[in-house]
Amino acid sequence: MFPKNHRKALAAGIVPLLVDLLRSPCQHEDISIDSLSMLAILTQKSDGTMAILSCGALHVILDVVGFTTLQATKEYFFTLLLTMCTNGEGDVLHVLVSNPTLMGTLYSLLTEAGSRASKKMSSLIRILHDFNVKNLISSGTRRLIHFHEQFIDVW
Repeated sequence: MFPKNHRKALAAGIVPLLVDLLRSPCQHEDISIDSLSMLAILTQKSDGTMAILSCGALHVILDVVGFTTLQATKEYFFTLLLTMCTNGEGDVLHVLVSNPTLMGTLYSLLTEAGSRASKKMSSLIRILHDFNVKNLISSGTRRLIHFHEQFIDVW
């Protein structure tokens, strides 16, 4: 996508349309791949991340990845979450850390991922873990949000 088209796409309201395509019960994997790839491109800038967050797409994206079998869809999912964590920071991280099944999904997908996707996934897991620890320290709470799995060194 050309940089000029980024703002035009957001102004045209493409994010809710892409999310509706992901929500569609009779979708094809190709549509999921294309929708996730467009959303991943849009998240490369903070206004795209905010547009995705404002329409509630994060929960839909998290639901979609549990049903996919294609490696390309998973790689776009990794890219999308990683850039959203980078650009959306606390808003995105809080939702992801609060999701009780996400870490299990991430670890299972990590074992199936290629080298490029596994690097992104390792970075995402590290970001989520660091955010969880920082929240623990800053809140003064002794209770860490446990992710049903243990963290392992994936490097």
